[in-house]
Amino acid sequence: MFILPAATPNKPAVEARIRAAMASATGDEKWIEKGGSKDLILEHRMAARRLGFDELFSSLQTFNPFRTGLLDGSLPILSLFSGKILPLIDAREDKFTIARIVRTLSPLLSAKVLRTVVDEAAHLSMVHAAVAALQEKGKANNATFGDLLQEIARSGLFEIPEALYSSIGKETSRLLSEENEEDDRSARDEAIEQFLRVPFDQIGGFEKPLALSCSV
Repeated sequence: MFILPAATPNKPAVEARIRAAMASATGDEKWIEKGGSKDLILEHRMAARRLGFDELFSSLQTFNPFRTGLLDGSLPILSLFSGKILPLIDAREDKFTIARIVRTLSPLLSAKVLRTVVDEAAHLSMVHAAVAALQEKGKANNATFGDLLQEIARSGLFEIPEALYSSIGKETSRLLSEENEEDDRSARDEAIEQFLRVPFDQIGGFEKPLALSCSV
């Protein structure tokens, strides 16, 4: 067992030396092979720092009602990005995967919408263009969650959670009459505003611990 101070600098380098020591002590080269050992991270903030989504985590965990959904991956404003936008961008040129995602998740191809379409070829061309624009936006190095949200709002490719309406200029129908409700809405909107300024590529790091927890 190796026990180190919490303030140890350059922890990845120290861990690499520990793996090398274990490989030597056990005669097992898997300690130093890529993927040969696993890291157990017991604290969410530590995972956020290690896996590169600290800004994402910090922006949303400040609003108490978001915390449970943030930790288990069920927060609707995150599900839009992790469950819909990210898979579509990761599909790249895989036409079958793209078609499955859009057919299953996009309101543009819902039975209700398709019944009202006059020119089906033009409509499908518009959907294809919306997918291409979203993928292009998502691949940009400096793209933020806000950039992707604005693209979705423009095309209508996916439904947008109500909590994000105010961020795209839409008004919700809910009327606030109690002062504490106004305070909650203000704190929520501030957290969302910070989140939308975070680089979109942090969603990849956020998905890793969720995938591991679901497979246990």
